[in-house]
Amino acid sequence: MSSSKGGSGELSPRDHVEKIRRDRFFIGREEKNPLAEDMHQAVNYLSEELYSKDVHFLMELIQNAEDNQYPSGVAPSLEFVLTSEDITATGANSTLVIFNNEEGFSAANVESICRVGKSTKKGQRYRGCIGEKGIGFKSVFLVSSQPHIFSNGYQIRFNEEPSPECDIGYIVPEWFDEHPTLSDLKKIYGSTNALPTTTIVLPLKATKIPAVRKQLSSMHPELLLFLSKIRKLSIKEIGDNNTKQKALTEVSISSEKDYQTRKNVDAESYALHLDAEQAGNEEQCTYYMWKQKFPVKSEYRVKKREEVDQWTITLAFPHGQRLSGAHAPGIYAFLPTEMVTNFPFIIQADFLLASSRETILFDSPWNKGILECVPSAFINAFAALVKTTSDAPAFSLPPKFKFLPIHASPLQLIDSVRLSIKKKILEEHIIPSQSYNKQKIFCKPGEVRRLNSQFWDILDKAQKLGVDLQSISSHGHYILCSCFDTKEYDDVLEFLGIGYMDWGWYPKCIKGCDLVKEVPEEVYMMLLHFAAEHWLLCYPGTPYLQEYRYRVLTGYGYDSGTAPVRTGYATWRTVSGTACINRVTQRGLRLCIASDESLISWLISWNRELACPSDIFFMPLDTQRSLKGFCKRATVMDWLQRYGKMEVFTAYKYGSAVSGVVNERRLAIVYANFVFHLWQKGYISEGYIKGLCASMPIVDNYGSVVTRRSQVLVPAKGSKWVGLMGSNPWRSENYVELSGDYRKSGSFASNYTPQNALMIFIQNNVGAADVPYILPPNASFLTVTSPLTKENTLLLLDWIRNLRSGGVALPSKFLDSVKSGSWLKTSIGYKPPKDSFLSTETWGSLLQIGSDMVDIPMIDQEFYGKVLSTYKNELQLIGVIFEFGQASEMIGKHLMSRAANEAVKKDGWLKTCLGNRSPSEAFLFSSEWTAASCIANLPFIDDKYYGQSIFGYKLELELLVLDVQFYGSVVIRSYSEELRKLGVAVQSKQVSKVMSLKFKQLVSSSSIAKDKVLLLLKSYRQLRQKQSMFPADLLSCMKDEKWLQTKMGLRAPVDSVLFNSDWDSISSLAIVPFIEYSSDMEEYKDELRALGVAITLKQGAGFVLKGINLPTDPTTMTLNSSLHLLKCIKYWKENKTDLPKEFRDGIRKKWLRTVLGYRCPDESLFYDSKHSSLIHRGDGPSIDEEFYGSEVVLYKEQLKGIGVTVDMRYGCSIVARHLICHSERSTIVRIYKFLKAFEWEPENKTFSWIWVPGEDVAGEWVFPENCVLHDNSNLFASELHILDKFYEEDLLGFFSTAFNVKDEPDIENYVKLWKLWEKIQLPRFLWRIAWLSGNLLECTGTLFVRSYWPSMSRNYLS
Repeated sequence: MSSSKGGSGELSPRDHVEKIRRDRFFIGREEKNPLAEDMHQAVNYLSEELYSKDVHFLMELIQNAEDNQYPSGVAPSLEFVLTSEDITATGANSTLVIFNNEEGFSAANVESICRVGKSTKKGQRYRGCIGEKGIGFKSVFLVSSQPHIFSNGYQIRFNEEPSPECDIGYIVPEWFDEHPTLSDLKKIYGSTNALPTTTIVLPLKATKIPAVRKQLSSMHPELLLFLSKIRKLSIKEIGDNNTKQKALTEVSISSEKDYQTRKNVDAESYALHLDAEQAGNEEQCTYYMWKQKFPVKSEYRVKKREEVDQWTITLAFPHGQRLSGAHAPGIYAFLPTEMVTNFPFIIQADFLLASSRETILFDSPWNKGILECVPSAFINAFAALVKTTSDAPAFSLPPKFKFLPIHASPLQLIDSVRLSIKKKILEEHIIPSQSYNKQKIFCKPGEVRRLNSQFWDILDKAQKLGVDLQSISSHGHYILCSCFDTKEYDDVLEFLGIGYMDWGWYPKCIKGCDLVKEVPEEVYMMLLHFAAEHWLLCYPGTPYLQEYRYRVLTGYGYDSGTAPVRTGYATWRTVSGTACINRVTQRGLRLCIASDESLISWLISWNRELACPSDIFFMPLDTQRSLKGFCKRATVMDWLQRYGKMEVFTAYKYGSAVSGVVNERRLAIVYANFVFHLWQKGYISEGYIKGLCASMPIVDNYGSVVTRRSQVLVPAKGSKWVGLMGSNPWRSENYVELSGDYRKSGSFASNYTPQNALMIFIQNNVGAADVPYILPPNASFLTVTSPLTKENTLLLLDWIRNLRSGGVALPSKFLDSVKSGSWLKTSIGYKPPKDSFLSTETWGSLLQIGSDMVDIPMIDQEFYGKVLSTYKNELQLIGVIFEFGQASEMIGKHLMSRAANEAVKKDGWLKTCLGNRSPSEAFLFSSEWTAASCIANLPFIDDKYYGQSIFGYKLELELLVLDVQFYGSVVIRSYSEELRKLGVAVQSKQVSKVMSLKFKQLVSSSSIAKDKVLLLLKSYRQLRQKQSMFPADLLSCMKDEKWLQTKMGLRAPVDSVLFNSDWDSISSLAIVPFIEYSSDMEEYKDELRALGVAITLKQGAGFVLKGINLPTDPTTMTLNSSLHLLKCIKYWKENKTDLPKEFRDGIRKKWLRTVLGYRCPDESLFYDSKHSSLIHRGDGPSIDEEFYGSEVVLYKEQLKGIGVTVDMRYGCSIVARHLICHSERSTIVRIYKFLKAFEWEPENKTFSWIWVPGEDVAGEWVFPENCVLHDNSNLFASELHILDKFYEEDLLGFFSTAFNVKDEPDIENYVKLWKLWEKIQLPRFLWRIAWLSGNLLECTGTLFVRSYWPSMSRNYLS
């Protein structure tokens, strides 16, 4: 305490004390000190009123110790020891002993301590003295009635009670020789250590012991930061006889380093490392210290500091957790105040304090002046902290921004400092921006922006893979350093006003850095997903997003448009390029991918060969493959299809799209080869091949591409048709003659086509044909108007035979030209077939009789040979006459035509119910005409006029107009059929065609009324019961015409269903053409069945399947309706193999009831109890047999036919997809074992397949990448899921093979853990990091560890 050394002559310490007692306090003198009472009251007032808390006596003692002088070479220390021994013999239960290794009390110090307000440090602020009140030591009276002092030979004590010798307390010194003695002190301090020069002994008041103990234990460890001398402070407590010694607090400055002086701002910086031990807990913290001087402004000067010309402001920035906790003092005046600022740094200055030392004086100009300088000091300190170390890694900078005072202070004056700091920091180039080179760039906060976290991932991967990103900040704003742009710093960035990049920046960056072209597929997928996630959904109307690029393979080099999707365009060369969404959507370009991975390369090759017809652009092979396995594929696909108009092409869809735009000869041949190889490789079914062939563009013999055709003819060269017809006679009828190119061999898209292979394919699938397989049009052809050679005649007959055998009706014009053409050689020259006769030996000579009057053209059988007789049916079809009767009929017709009385045939003289008619227009009524009368009014002969006897002249009516006497009865009878055609029609067969015509007219003009329908059915029943002949043509019309009114409009009987009770349950599941007024027609169900109407469910199963219309709400489907639907499938499969396409499409809904709810058939299982040892019914979506009953087993094959998995061995994927529905551990383990038994592996191994049971909660599904099987080091429990804690060994192998779960943490996991520890920055973990580093070096020797460890070690250990 020798701040002012000096003696009182040569007096010894004891004599000096006696002199003070005598001279100042009049002890030992006769008179009394007149000021004794005033002195006592002054000391009492100051000691009790100026300090509000017991702790302040400690602060005053520490302040005194800081102001003391210390010998050179000594580390100043201050030690407090609380003992339960009463070493002062005052009856105290506890005694506080303070040891200080200063130079010791001088005489002046003793003089000062015996006074009030006479400090030896007054006026010495500039020398570093921090005390000033002159009563610092007196504060001990708050806790002790008799403080004792040992120092430099002085052994004195004071008493708060007035001395009986002078009636003054507190400041009257009293010498003592024992209680305590120096040996007592040495025993407490430790017999092996030399006693410090100064020792203060405070026997504590009984009421103050808890408060003293509490305040000693809560001493602020940071109080050493701003003391320039004291380097160690300790507080201990010992029991009786020095037992149970316990260190409550021990704080020391272990190092002071990196001292730098900055002359431009009159500042210095250094780092202090504090070691503290409190209540057995060791703590360490390094503080970055900034000390800066500011001149005292005149307007802020005060009398108490009139000798001070400079403010010295020190700021302390803790690296890591502060030793004093979150609510430690924020303002120090060399020693801590009670002010909590909410700032992450500490402010130290020579503040003027309130008497209590709890706070600074807020209204003091001196303090306001200091606080006004704090923002400048902070900015200078912060800039030096962030920018000084040029080689500091980027990740070391963001933690320093935690020193910004982002939280408001509860003290308005202090918060104004915070706001001033914020204002200044916004003008500083202090924010680290992202730089992809060695040059660090610092910007103002307003010049940088944050990036979306997804885009950071993209840039990070791109940079690691070597993509040049040096121009990243040339698109508007600078980018915030990636280490800074995390959620951890959200509050800091908000304080700095640093927001996110506007969305227009991203496409500029993508284009400017050429990311679409440069990044590999893995990163490209992330880029697509980023575009998809942030398209117009969140930011509608943003024009920049529409400029995202597609990756394309263009035939014209790199596309200069703007967009992010690669496509595969190909002409005769392949160049990587891009196409933008605007170009795709506005210019009609078609972005495409293949539906199946096996088709990707194949379709791209053909698209190249076809020169990208219809502006079809395929994504490149690698891109499509990457997209198939991309975990966010659904999002990207939805975006591409919705906004990029991307199409998913099957082989058939691609072929259909291309066929309509091929208009060049070469490309048409290429396309034909494409379809040929599509068929040859079996990529699509025969039905789809037929569809593509039907629309295939054809190259004709002139080299033109023809898209419209009725028939395709094989090339003329080597064909039969050219010999028969000479040239293509039906070109105008769209009959196309193929080019000879189809016979040639060639290589297309690396696929070889042998010679004639394509021609055979075209014949089989396009229908290219030669005679006799050509289907002729309804047109004539010229060559049959002239004589044909024998070979061509037989070829023509072969042609006709082939058409007939195929059930083809010969077109009328074609047939007429053959019939009427003079090409058949006869006995009287070349004649038309219809005028020619093929005679036999039996009756051939008889025709010579008639030939006297008529020339008879007999076919020249000698010319054609015997083979002609094998074409009898064909000759008969084209009109050749074979029978004698036919020949006689011909002769008779010829003769009759000469003698017929035309007036009898044509005149209307016969009276009918509709007026007079000619015989050929009248009908003779009979019961057979009942049905016809229901359809139309017919001119029946008026039997009321002629009487019933008219029916006896039926034959006469037929022959009425003939002269029987002239021709003779025999001749008349022989030509009765011809005669009937001249007379009255009396049989139903003769007028059936008339009736059917009337019926058709009635149906086409309007629907038949219900009563007429019932009458018609009644007539039909009566004729069937009488076994009478129902008019054939009318019956045919009734079967074929649409005259029955159904729920779906007018239908033919074969397309109608008669509703009855059998249809009740199924009617709600399908749209079926039920006949209206079915109840009225129920009595005619036999007649309706005969006409083709479906009556039973078995007959109408096809209507149900084709009209399937399952309800939206599957719960409305009853058991009966479901079983009847399965029954319909069963009926259909009895006669046909494939289910209708309409049914296959309509059945793909969630309608099957399973134990896990309603599912689509292909997502359902038919549980088999034979697997019950492996899996239970409820483990997957098994058919609910409790609902469907045992009868459902009968329809196992039908369920299989619609997609239900009936063999559990093949249901692994379905069971696995429903894993996440379960939360019971036993169920999940059983399912895992089931999947393991059948060696199942997922297609997507990145899904959250792993169930981790929880302790307090049910558990969670986690990703395999976040799991390991074992953790032998026991370091990763907080970072990874360790599966051997939850599952048996046999399942661990399954997790490894099925989900690629790692056996142990890999190097990447260790590095992440390393970085986590580094981030925590707790020195007590250094040994663990060192251990880990050693293991990593020993096990891996990775370049990362070798290069990273030395620098990190230096940073932590220095």
